[in-house]
Amino acid sequence: MKNVREGHPPGLIGLRLEYKGKKGSWFPLLLLSPDDAVRLCLSAGWEVVRVVPCGGGIEDYSFVAERLD
Repeated sequence: MKNVREGHPPGLIGLRLEYKGKKGSWFPLLLLSPDDAVRLCLSAGWEVVRVVPCGGGIEDYSFVAERLD
């Protein structure tokens, strides 16, 4: 995988939004499994308090995280 060879996480993509002919700046978006999101949050001092399925299977979800004190 190109990302791994370049030292980036496998789920990292670049994204740019366009609306009515106007293009925004490129920004990184990290796509993670729920388990990976929980591990990453905990390692950064955050706790996942809720995983919200969005109807498309394990790859289609949102989550809510809170900073640990």
